[in-house]
Amino acid sequence: MARAVNDGALKQDAIIMAAAVADFKPRRMAKKKHKKADGALEIEFVRTKDILAGLGRRKGRGLLVGFAAETGDPLPGATDKLRRKNLDLVVANDVSQADAGFEVETNRVHLVDSAGVESLPLLSKDEVAERILDRLVGLLPKRRSKAKTKN
Repeated sequence: MARAVNDGALKQDAIIMAAAVADFKPRRMAKKKHKKADGALEIEFVRTKDILAGLGRRKGRGLLVGFAAETGDPLPGATDKLRRKNLDLVVANDVSQADAGFEVETNRVHLVDSAGVESLPLLSKDEVAERILDRLVGLLPKRRSKAKTKN
């Protein structure tokens, strides 16, 4: 996946990275099925490649949007992710809420960028997507004008 994303990334005006495929993977792949009779099973995990951070390190003129799904207050993690991964916008939410996050049709998110935080009310996921795109469209002219002044 990293190769596919990276191949076309620098040509885009904006990239929205909705979620990590997986943060961890097994260190070793089993060569055969592990059966109950084989006894206890221990799996050691290692970190996967952070595609979003890699895009942030090589970012050109395009905008880069990431997500921060947290359990508890998502703002500290989102603010840190914005800075650490060189993002333009982070969409943060608390997935432990019963009416937001996974397995429901609604979400309550915070849009975090260098100008601050906009906390959205409980909305349908379609409405959240529209608000994210509206924010992204608002950021594009600023990015394009900065790129023009550098040339």
